[in-house]
Amino acid sequence: MRLNRGTIILIIALVLVFAGALLVSNQQTAVPTTPTATPNAQAGPLFAALESATVARYELRQAESSTFIEFARLDAQNWSLNASSEEAGRVADSTLIENVIGQIAGIEYTASFESDQLADFGLDTPQYTIFIETGTGEGYTLYIGNKTPTNPRYYVVMAEGVAAPAPEATAEATSEAAAEATAEAADAAALDPFANLLEQVIETRPAIFSLSGTQTVYIIPQTAINTLTGWLAAPPYAAPTPTPLPTMTPLPEVTAEATAETTAEAAPEATQEATAEATPEATVES
Repeated sequence: MRLNRGTIILIIALVLVFAGALLVSNQQTAVPTTPTATPNAQAGPLFAALESATVARYELRQAESSTFIEFARLDAQNWSLNASSEEAGRVADSTLIENVIGQIAGIEYTASFESDQLADFGLDTPQYTIFIETGTGEGYTLYIGNKTPTNPRYYVVMAEGVAAPAPEATAEATSEAAAEATAEAADAAALDPFANLLEQVIETRPAIFSLSGTQTVYIIPQTAINTLTGWLAAPPYAAPTPTPLPTMTPLPEVTAEATAETTAEAAPEATQEATAEATPEATVES
């Protein structure tokens, strides 16, 4: 049976369509799929064992600009401030600094998941890193990545222990520096858990950290983190105390002149009043 020209064209078209569909299907199968993290909706405290009253020092560093800000506790109510944008002569707002470390210590994560695709969350090279040290030797490092696409929060990785300083900073530590520790300093540290930390020279930490492997990623609220990152450009200083206006002290010659004028004006009036009072009394007696 001879096929007409139209039938042949139709068969060829069907073969081409089938071949194209088969090719597209094979290509889609060959493309590797990106792992999708399934968050655990269970919430909880990010720093389960951390109490804000025990924090002796905390620090924030930004990766791109290498800017930093750090706070060291002086006593139960006062903090010192050191920053790349520090203003000489300004006093730290200790109340505000204490409030923010309280917020950070009390952060509750809203979800968590395991992932080795850290670049998807901005955690392969975190944009910010927070270091927290307590007066009893515990430490925490918080790596901050991108914000979540919806209901903005931060992806973070938390590690117990404080990240090591840069190698060049470690190399600068010598036996001479260690020999400077005295029995007096040791006694002070025993009485005050913050004394040792406050006497130490601030170690230079690397501005950029890299994370790899499988990590537990937490999703946390952004409020306290945004406050802290904002302090990189505008550190929390207490409002300056107004300077009292100087008291004007009159010159001696001005005071003497005013006294003389007052006395001169008062004398006639006093004489007239005394005369008026004395005249009726004298009349009655006579």
